[in-house]
Amino acid sequence: MYSPSARQSGCALARVAPNRGSGRELVRVTLIIFSGVTQTVSPSCDPPLPQVQRAAMFVVTDVETTGLDADGADRLVEIAAVRVSEDGDITDRFQSLVNPERSVPARAGQVHGITTGMVYDAPPESDVLPRFLEFLGPAGVLTAHNLRFEQGFLDAALQRQEHDELSNDTLCTLRLARRLLPGLGKHTLGALRRFYDLSDDDAHRAMGDAQATARVLRKFLRQLDFEHEIAATDDVLSFQYKTYRQVRRPPKTLRRLRREVLPEVPHAPGVYFLKNKSGSPHYIGKARDLRKRVGSHFSSVESASKRQRRLIEATRDVDWDTTPSELDALLKESHLIKKHKPRFNRAGRRYRSRPFLRLDRAEDFPRLSWQYRLNAEDDGERIEYYGPLAGREAAEELIETLGRFFRLRECDDDRLRRGERCLYADIDRCPAPCENGASDEGGAAYAEAVADVRDFLCGRDPAALDRAEAKMEVASEQLDFERAAEERDALQRLERFFRRQRFAGGPVRACDAVLLMPEAERCTLHVVRHGLPAGTLTTHRPLSADDRATLADTLARHFPPDEEPPEAFTKRQAHEARLLQQWAHRRRADLETVRRQDEPPEALAERITERLDTPTRDAAANKTASEKP
Repeated sequence: MYSPSARQSGCALARVAPNRGSGRELVRVTLIIFSGVTQTVSPSCDPPLPQVQRAAMFVVTDVETTGLDADGADRLVEIAAVRVSEDGDITDRFQSLVNPERSVPARAGQVHGITTGMVYDAPPESDVLPRFLEFLGPAGVLTAHNLRFEQGFLDAALQRQEHDELSNDTLCTLRLARRLLPGLGKHTLGALRRFYDLSDDDAHRAMGDAQATARVLRKFLRQLDFEHEIAATDDVLSFQYKTYRQVRRPPKTLRRLRREVLPEVPHAPGVYFLKNKSGSPHYIGKARDLRKRVGSHFSSVESASKRQRRLIEATRDVDWDTTPSELDALLKESHLIKKHKPRFNRAGRRYRSRPFLRLDRAEDFPRLSWQYRLNAEDDGERIEYYGPLAGREAAEELIETLGRFFRLRECDDDRLRRGERCLYADIDRCPAPCENGASDEGGAAYAEAVADVRDFLCGRDPAALDRAEAKMEVASEQLDFERAAEERDALQRLERFFRRQRFAGGPVRACDAVLLMPEAERCTLHVVRHGLPAGTLTTHRPLSADDRATLADTLARHFPPDEEPPEAFTKRQAHEARLLQQWAHRRRADLETVRRQDEPPEALAERITERLDTPTRDAAANKTASEKP
């Protein structure tokens, strides 16, 4: 019952009406709001949000029907609408099932899930339409995705009720999508849900689609404001009718960057900085070609990912530093990200501990283990480190896999001295040096196993890969697919490690080499000392007299006589060693490795000069040779 006190307190009356049909009960709750608006909502809908603006609003509407023929026998079965302010906020909701006074075809029901039983007790369109028109209001902007469909069914229903057709302003989000996202391909509501990563709950039900369209509209309003400087409702309505050529005008900031900054970016490797309005870098990137990479951020912005669009929206300036090579850009980018921690750089914001494989050849019966730090007191000739690896789990999995193929012991020294046989010996995973090591035959067999594992760790002998592949094939032939999958994973671990170790060619602290990246008229040389990137040099090809002198000076500086390897790697050094290995593996088709032997820098320079003075090898042959294990 109505009373003045109820109105003053902001209360509302509710009428609960059960709808029965098809074995289920649908509860509709009609809220009688004393502001004069009648609203019907389903219990599963979110409660109406507070109204934050009373100016002209977008009323985003969606209807479900018995079919596609608005002027024929098809009728409405559901109407839902949400009010959206000019700021993009949902301020109110309307929803009601509609009795079509006919059965709902099964084919239509498969789309929206509404059955004849669900609408049996629903109000007819003669009752629902007046309430919807009251919700829409004379100033509401009728908005829908593919507006022609919704408006066609609403106008047809109004005509049947001898009511004038809708005269409200209209907005079609499909038309906006085609103009704002020309590179998207499909512009259906489902495609926009996926593009903007919106929930697909209640898809193809009127309220679910209306709310999704409202969220898409909010995205469009922000994009119109940023890219086209359009905020007023009248301008938004006019924009949907512009030709595609008229709407391809990017925002002022984007136009300025494209016009004034991007032409100055060089075609060279380096690091670039996208800066915010305060001048701080909020994204740092690297590139082999700065012009191409930086330009890619500012092309096809409208169809970029949400994160990319946010990045470009916040960018006010671009800066860059050129580097001698792509590898130098990679290393510099990594260091600067950890130093500045830019907002849009999510990965690589800190140095991580990287484990190394450790082979202690000073032991009577060496074994493999792992540790994070290289011990300063270790004898570099007898205790060898390989890696670094991604993390602890990767190190343990690799040791487990290597143990299966090379059968090195895994027991501790105390158990070995006591001569206690362990489980690994019982399952033939270990040659049992605790029992057989004292004999010449047992000692020789174990030494041979150590030599085999060193050849693999140094990237010289791929025999373990062949054995791993054979085990996988045997398991597959026996239809033991679970074991075959395990053998496949083991093979992939071994292969990844082996290919990277082919670059190192030995323990990390003994890795001294010069990586050549020859081109037709020039060559980039990367000096590697103790497994770490030490310097970069670019020369002509063939080498001029000045190039030869520069090369000799560079090698003499980086390979001084009697220099001891580093006693330990810092986290940054371990990270740079891993970056170097990853880069060399990725660019292996373009690289040639000249390893430093036990020779003075002058002899190494002579070998490099001789190589660069020869004609460039065929690229295909180079690629094939680089991919051989």
